Amino acid sequence: MLAHVNKKCIVWGSGIIHDNQTVKSEKFLAVRGRETRRVLVSQGYSVSKVYGDPALLLLDYFQPKVKKKIN
Repeated sequence: MLAHVNKKCIVWGSGIIHDNQTVKSEKFLAVRGRETRRVLVSQGYSVSKVYGDPALLLLDYFQPKVKKKIN
């Protein structure tokens, strides 16, 4: 995800895959982990020490009704 953000984006809980990945955002509310924060800080960004993966909360808010099909 971080490869696709721009200066209009606010990042909350995304991670970085490669150390040399460049990011074009200016606002980071949370990142996936400490390594992502380290890379972004080394690129000159101000990144809070808030870590987490928002996808972990998905089932607390999104519980679709799925009709099971048997083939």
